This record gives sequence, C-alpha cells and structure tokens, in this order.
Amino acid sequence: MTRDTHHSIPRLALLSLRCLLPALVWGVVISAHSQVAVKPDGQWRSLTTAGLTVNSGNTRATAFNLALDGVRATESSKWSASAQLLHTDNAGQTTGESAVVSSQYNGDIEP
Repeated sequence: MTRDTHHSIPRLALLSLRCLLPALVWGVVISAHSQVAVKPDGQWRSLTTAGLTVNSGNTRATAFNLALDGVRATESSKWSASAQLLHTDNAGQTTGESAVVSSQYNGDIEP
C-alpha cells in the first residue's frame, strides 16, 4: 500500500498557520501598546522590551528578542533612536540572528 504524501504538506502548513497566526496577532497588539511616551520637554524617555519563546516537542526551538527605544522631543524637534537584537535557534543550531540600530531626527525649518 502506498501513501499519498501530497496532502500532508498542506495540512502541516495549515496547522503551522493556525498556531502562528494568533501569536503574530498578539505580538502586533502588544507592540502597538509598547511605545515610548513623547513629551515636548527636551528630556530623554526610553522603553526596553524583551521576549523569550521556548518550544519543545519533537524538536526544541527558542527565540530571544531585545529592543531599546528612546525619544527626545522639544516644541520644534524630535530625535528618536532604537536598537533591536534577535536570536533564534532550533535543536541547538542557530537559525537566525539580527541586529538593527536606527536613529531619526525631525526638526522644524523656520525662515
């Protein structure tokens, strides 16, 4: 008796999507609420967030995320800076690493 494996791939993808979609939606909801408070008083304000996910079953997968955000605003300018680190591994093998640093300055131009 032969087994048709063509149907198992879409089922696996659908199962993965069912598990992943709520996590993505929940992550977007939490991210939307985690922002640095911006007050135009010239003081630096910052926010640090961290996350760790550990999954085990047939294999062990982990993901670690660390983010730092800072904002300094005045009545006529705003300077923001951010940094993010991400590390993922599966069964002891590194599957992803990312580091991002960014900065932005916005200022009013007066004649």
